[in-house]
Amino acid sequence: MAILRSVTTALLLALAGAVPGAAATAQDYTGVFDMGTLTGGLSIDAVTLAEEKRSGTGRYAHSAPHAAPVARANLTYRPNAALRQKHFAQFVAKARRQDPAGAAKLQQVLATENVIGKIQAGIAPYSMSTNNVADASAVYLAYAWMATRADDRDPTRAQMLGLRNQLAAAMTNSPGFARASDATKQEVADANLVQGLIAGQLAALAKRDPAARVRIRSAVAQGARTTYGLDLLSLDLTPQGLRP
Repeated sequence: MAILRSVTTALLLALAGAVPGAAATAQDYTGVFDMGTLTGGLSIDAVTLAEEKRSGTGRYAHSAPHAAPVARANLTYRPNAALRQKHFAQFVAKARRQDPAGAAKLQQVLATENVIGKIQAGIAPYSMSTNNVADASAVYLAYAWMATRADDRDPTRAQMLGLRNQLAAAMTNSPGFARASDATKQEVADANLVQGLIAGQLAALAKRDPAARVRIRSAVAQGARTTYGLDLLSLDLTPQGLRP
């Protein structure tokens, strides 16, 4: 995985015996913004397009390679290094409740590596940014979807941009998100980026270890369901985003 290739294998090793703990949801770390406010828009969109697909009419039948881009201005934030360290500490504290040993390895990775910088280098070919909430959320959901399939490849550009635009549309139409501060946006983005990293590592682990696939599939799917209200097991990752 291009996004993860330069990140240490210490995290992957830490996850080997702690799949449920590693798959803690991004929502666990984003208390100031209810990610469930986006679920309605995503679900309605998915249901509508499913009906159009079955009937052979509407946007799905005649859609472009990926959804039309959404203005980035309201989705970006100016990152704050002190806040990021605070968020990382919260991630580790949450993980420690379920898996102290894995949390220690996660803490080491976050403290010694420029994780966000390496993720940025990985998503740059998609023309995406870690300073954009929709982009960060797409990283999490895309790699979570891949993990449920034990697929350690990177999503295609069309898949990633389609998902990013699907999320961006839901976010820009959310009254709660419209009022979000830079600090709130960063909290949501940081959580999704770290969870995306973990999901990618779990996808690699599932590919390498067939015995772990069922546990990983279940844990990652539950995490996405709790965070976004989406059933990744019944959705496909397409150039139009996550679709039935």
